[in-house]
Amino acid sequence: MLKQKQNLAAIFIIIIVNLLFVIKYSFVYSTKPYLIISGYVIAFPVFLILLFGYFNINSIKNIGRKKITWAVVVFNLLVLIIVAILPEMYGRIGRLPAINEWLSLFLSKKFPYYAFTTPSGFPMLFFFALPFYITGLLKFFVLLGVFIFSFFALKTYSSTKELVLQFTLLLTSPLFFYDLLVKSELFFNMMLAILLFYLILRYSSKSSKKQIIFFGILAGLVLSTRSTVAVIYILFFVPFFRKEFPNLVLFGFITLAVFLLTLLPFVIWDLNGFIQKGPFAVQSFLSYLPKYIIILFMVAVFFISVKIYGLNTFFFQTGFLMFLIVIFSYFIKVAEFGWYVALVQDKIDLSYLDFCLPFLILSVKEKPAYNLILTKIRN
Repeated sequence: MLKQKQNLAAIFIIIIVNLLFVIKYSFVYSTKPYLIISGYVIAFPVFLILLFGYFNINSIKNIGRKKITWAVVVFNLLVLIIVAILPEMYGRIGRLPAINEWLSLFLSKKFPYYAFTTPSGFPMLFFFALPFYITGLLKFFVLLGVFIFSFFALKTYSSTKELVLQFTLLLTSPLFFYDLLVKSELFFNMMLAILLFYLILRYSSKSSKKQIIFFGILAGLVLSTRSTVAVIYILFFVPFFRKEFPNLVLFGFITLAVFLLTLLPFVIWDLNGFIQKGPFAVQSFLSYLPKYIIILFMVAVFFISVKIYGLNTFFFQTGFLMFLIVIFSYFIKVAEFGWYVALVQDKIDLSYLDFCLPFLILSVKEKPAYNLILTKIRN
């Protein structure tokens, strides 16, 4: 499996993502950062080669699917315990405090986008977190992303080696543990879109108008979490509706209409506040990208979307594109401040790499994944 070019490319990008975290926090917390960085660059690839090149991972497949499922359940319970005992720490952006303040203002009947923490999400992101907020368990909101990842990996793996590799890549990622520590919702946001794709592939019929309407409504609600989801939608739904353009138009119209309807109450509530402090203003500010770069990126997205057939290809291309756009925005900050100030002194937010991590990990497959035309989801 490690000899497949797409798998190797995905793992290489994942190593780069992890390396950025190792570089930053080696300089922050260690007096010998270069030794730690060099150790990681050597040790992690060697670890993967030894684990998947010389050990017969498939020899454990005889334990049965039920036991594998229970092993994943135990993993999720351990992650839950880790989140429960971790101290209350937040990143520079303070994503969980932003959700907390937004919901607090909203439930107090105050315009929520005036929050001091400058929340960047669209309304549905906060409403997904509302049950956790009401029950006083908001810090466990981050676990939804882990649960969805585990569910999807179990439903789609083709071999034990593949499943072990995917969880190994997750568990050895500093970004994953950073998310748990600072309670970032970005991983969940990406996995929420992936869950939608799973439901569509598993249960929808592209020729049924009722199902198109139903899943279009769901897609609109998921889109009303973060603008990045729109890019992922193009990469998924263009090949999904490849031979049914009228249904693509109908689906897109419903998705956009539902998305706009979720924004309408806040636009009516305070138009100036929504324009100046709302998610469009904040997310545009955080992208750091010139408009011409965004236009070029969107052209590339449309071009690549028509070339996608397999689902694992969709995962890889999406992860790769997300990685490129985030890294390019980092380069802009590095050019402005220098690499040390930009990376180590928090001029860039490394958590945006969550946009690519789950897609890259799930793209690693031993066998070609089911395609976007014929639905072949494991029951």
